[in-house]
Order: sequence, then C-alpha cells, then structure tokens
Amino acid sequence: IYFAGGDNVTVGYFKNEAQTKSDYFDSENRRWFRTGDIGEITPIGELKIIDRKKDLVKLQGGEYVSLGKVESAFKNSSLIENICVYGDPTKTFAVALVVPIHEALKDLAKKNGVADDSLSLEELCQNKQVEAAVVKELQAHGKR
Repeated sequence: IYFAGGDNVTVGYFKNEAQTKSDYFDSENRRWFRTGDIGEITPIGELKIIDRKKDLVKLQGGEYVSLGKVESAFKNSSLIENICVYGDPTKTFAVALVVPIHEALKDLAKKNGVADDSLSLEELCQNKQVEAAVVKELQAHGKR
C-alpha cells in the first residue's frame, strides 16, 4: 500500500475527524497519508500504481479480485456499452451487470442463427441462444 509523506501533506480533511484519523498519521516526525493505492517498485526503482485497495474484494475462497480491473478488461469488448462488477465476500465468484451495445448484440444474434431484426434490446437479452453467445464471446475476450 502506498503512503505519501512529508511537509506537503495536509493535516487532514476539513471538518471530518473520523476520516482524518483513518487516512492520516504521524511517524518519524513526518505527516503521512494513506492513499489507498497499491503500488510496486519497478526494476529501475520507480513506483508504479497497480490498483486501489478499496477496489479489491476477497471472495469466499480467499481469492482477491480487483473489480475495476475486471470492468476495464471488459469495457473494451465490442459488445459492452457499460459494465458494473460486484463481488460478494460470501460467494466464490464475482457478478457483472452488463449493458450491451444493441447493434453489436443484433450482429452477434444473426451470427448465431437469431436473424430477427425486429427484436428489441430487451428481447435479445432474454433470448437464451443470444445469452449463450454473449457468455462465450465474453469468456474469450477475458482470456485475451
């Protein structure tokens, strides 16, 4: 976890004592701020921010999942307009709520034998054949 420290660190949040106590501390005559970022030192000694602590969810099996990284990985799929990933610590998997791109979904439906151009986005989303094609496509996308 990355901490920022020095003379340039503020004394805390304005009128928010609880958050200040949570995120700021003094050590070795220096003021420190817990950024919430997870960093790593590169081979040449640079700090590289790789994730956010608040973005990690520990699933039931002990696996940590970065919800933001999962969302980012899938946002560039040609099928997805928007995505929200949720992780429940009592489950062994994360869940994604996906808003598909209507035209891309129509094209995928046609490729999979559902050739009715009059189907609404809702009807396409409820079609089991289209759903299976989307899952297959997103699984392949996730492995890239």
